[in-house]
Amino acid sequence: MIKSKFFFGLTLFTVFSFTGFKTLNAQMVGTNAYVKGASVEFGVSGSGGFEGVDQSISPAPAGYHARSTFLPFGFIANPQVNAWATFDGDFFTPGSPENGWGFEIGVGGAAGSNNYNFVNDIPGSITSVVNNPTCHIVDWEGNATTGTNLHFKIEYLLEQNDLFYTTTVSITNNTAAAIPDLFYYRSFDPDNNEEISSDFTTQNTIVCQPFTVGGSGVACVSATSLVPATQPQSYVGLAGIGSNFRVTYGGFSNRSGSDIWNGTSISPLTGFYSTPLVQTVGSTNFADEGISLAYRVQNLLPGATKTFKFHVILDNAAATGILTVSFPGSSVAQVCDTSLVDTIASCGAPVPLTLTGSTVNNYSWTWSPAAGLSTTSGINVIANPTTTTTYVATGTPTSVCVASSPVTVQFVMIVLGAVAPPVITPVSPVCTGSPPFNIGVTTAGPGTWSGPGITNTSAGTFNPSAPGAYLVSYSYPLPCILTDTMTIFVVGADPTIAPTVPVCAGSASFTMTAASPGGVWSGGGISATGVFNPTTAGTFTVTYTISGVCTAVDTQLVVVNPTVPPITGISYTSPVCISAANPILTTAAGFTTGGVFASTPAGLSLSSTGAVSLASSSAGTYTITYSFAATGCGPAGSSSTTLVITPLAVPVLGFSYPTVCATDTADAAPVPVAGFTIGGTYSSTTGLVINDSTGVVDVNGSTPGTYTVTYSVIGSSVLCTASGNNTATITINPLPIILMSPEQTIWVGQSTWIYASGGTSYLWSPSTDLSCPNCDSSMAAPPVTTTYCVIVNQLGCIDSACLKVNVEIPCPSNRNMGIPNAFSPNGDNVNDKFCLDGWADCITKFEIVIFDRWGEKVFESKDPDFCWDGIFNGKALDPGVFVYFVKATYATAGTLPISPQGSFDVNRTGNISLVR
Repeated sequence: MIKSKFFFGLTLFTVFSFTGFKTLNAQMVGTNAYVKGASVEFGVSGSGGFEGVDQSISPAPAGYHARSTFLPFGFIANPQVNAWATFDGDFFTPGSPENGWGFEIGVGGAAGSNNYNFVNDIPGSITSVVNNPTCHIVDWEGNATTGTNLHFKIEYLLEQNDLFYTTTVSITNNTAAAIPDLFYYRSFDPDNNEEISSDFTTQNTIVCQPFTVGGSGVACVSATSLVPATQPQSYVGLAGIGSNFRVTYGGFSNRSGSDIWNGTSISPLTGFYSTPLVQTVGSTNFADEGISLAYRVQNLLPGATKTFKFHVILDNAAATGILTVSFPGSSVAQVCDTSLVDTIASCGAPVPLTLTGSTVNNYSWTWSPAAGLSTTSGINVIANPTTTTTYVATGTPTSVCVASSPVTVQFVMIVLGAVAPPVITPVSPVCTGSPPFNIGVTTAGPGTWSGPGITNTSAGTFNPSAPGAYLVSYSYPLPCILTDTMTIFVVGADPTIAPTVPVCAGSASFTMTAASPGGVWSGGGISATGVFNPTTAGTFTVTYTISGVCTAVDTQLVVVNPTVPPITGISYTSPVCISAANPILTTAAGFTTGGVFASTPAGLSLSSTGAVSLASSSAGTYTITYSFAATGCGPAGSSSTTLVITPLAVPVLGFSYPTVCATDTADAAPVPVAGFTIGGTYSSTTGLVINDSTGVVDVNGSTPGTYTVTYSVIGSSVLCTASGNNTATITINPLPIILMSPEQTIWVGQSTWIYASGGTSYLWSPSTDLSCPNCDSSMAAPPVTTTYCVIVNQLGCIDSACLKVNVEIPCPSNRNMGIPNAFSPNGDNVNDKFCLDGWADCITKFEIVIFDRWGEKVFESKDPDFCWDGIFNGKALDPGVFVYFVKATYATAGTLPISPQGSFDVNRTGNISLVR
């Protein structure tokens, strides 16, 4: 029976067969696999068996439509079927992502989960990839051995032009005891078009459940996204058929099979959210949440395997169509046929026709034509037509969970009396050894050939390899088998020549013979009647031809040995480099062929004809001997020669560079080792200016840093030198970056720290009045203003910098010039007035003005010895913050760099707080 693409779930109770596909291992990238149909693409992880491949490890092959925002390649599709002009984003793996499958034994028993993120504890690998024009299959297998022993086989199947794909799961119990209850789950966060719209939310809906009263036995949950507005609606769903399926929405990392099947809250230990999972048909919710499918297996016996199937669908139309394609628990291997017709032969008796499948009861069925049928309605009819008839069964939908339009399936009933028996086309006698040919037959449809000489039972290929009479037969593959037979005659004489033994030159003539008489002899040394005359030495080709309808020919070599000593002189072009062309063998004039070449010692590749292969030989000196054994006609003889194979000379490539500074004016040349092999090429990375012939580095033109210079030599078969390369490092050190203390000002007799950084050694000058002239920091106590310079050395590169220490001779004063920030005129004789202590000394000009916070002037004075008691206009001011401005001229004791005129101005401003 041929299974219809649209009616995989409809079968006939008749004898049927399947034709398999030739598998091609393809679309593997590393340990992962990619599946590509006309409008659907997804990746399968080799380690976890889920949809989702890390493209940084296994990039998608050319021609796939990966979205570049995220590394995972999960599930991408073009449900609009517009040549990928507006294809959807990745449905599974944007965001976190959350996408995978797993199992749970009982409620809270042994469990395992394989997910793209966080958990991947069921080890396995991809075991098969099938890719042909109409069918694409990936098989993954793995074992869960923690707390149990289960074998999983997961098959992903995509037909080329479909908008869904089928997942087939097989679970084998490899434990020693029955498993009463086991839950398998498939769960993911449907992000749909997030990679296009940046929106993670979807409208999630429970479409069907098997436990619904009057339901269709279908479990289906969908998730749709309406954004972006420029992209058609994006739909994804999970669907399965059978009472053991359940679907839910809600939660996120839903990794408990029992919770999904029972519709209970996901435990916080197994999911991000503990929201109850929704199972009610018609329920819908708009959120960023997961959708899930679970399958329950009960009483799985030791060694038993449970197989079931579910589907990932791309739109509601595809969903209703797919539910008639397959059924859970089918024991028939998945195939990708597209025929819509089943053919049955009646053999002259009534034949019951039955429609079966998980969704067959979701349709009301009618049959036509009525002739020869027991009834025209229902899923069971009996057909007994008198002539070959095509019956059509039409199903009208009765459930909302199947396609809304009628569906049909055809059955061609062939009545035996209307079928002519096969007749084999006669074959004329053929010659022995003719090319194989196909025998013809007058019949419709494929049959089977049998008999001696048949090499292809389907095509009827016959091979006339030997004479004789061959009885062949052809059988038409109906339940009532029809057969025809025919004898094929293969004719032709046997021209096989009887072998001869070597003879000596000049010996008597002899007659050669063949298996069948009547032929003609030809060739060197022989007459047409078969008399051979060995007058001269050599090897002669003799031909025997039997002419006629089937011409037959055979050939034989006749060896005539010489009666004189053999000529064995040989020589080779020598010496020869091992990388050069193979040496040429020169033989002496009249050289006697048929001898044996040998060489010593071992290591030389020498053929039976004396040809030397340098590629398979080792360097060395060899003695080659050509020997001709004695015959009954003449003595033995031999000659030897010497062949020298020179080994490749290993180049001497060692070299080095000195360490240089970026400011060096001289170039840096490589320093070769003794015996250095010249003629190579120097190269380095960007930043180093180097002469590729001499290796000389332009230091000033290069960027400071450390570089690897490579010197490469190309081998020469003429010079017999090998190729090679070596590297050396050159460092161009930059000038030190000097950081110094700023210019200093001190009073005479004082000292100050001066410092520098950026090097490994330091030298200050002048060195007088310094505590450490060769340190990075030093205490300086010059009697007069002095400029100090430091020379800094960093890795042999030297630079310098200077700073000035100003020495000032002070006026005889404490020079504190401090200003308090608060006073409290409360009569306790403690800080009752605002005064400037010590400002009077060396002050030649002075002025202070104080304002309140509203900008009104409340006090002013030109006396540096002033004191203010917080009185303004005869009234004690309230506590507050006041602003002061001070301008003063300070006299020094001489003409100094800090004050060339013997004085300098001081300007101060700030706040003073009045506290009561």
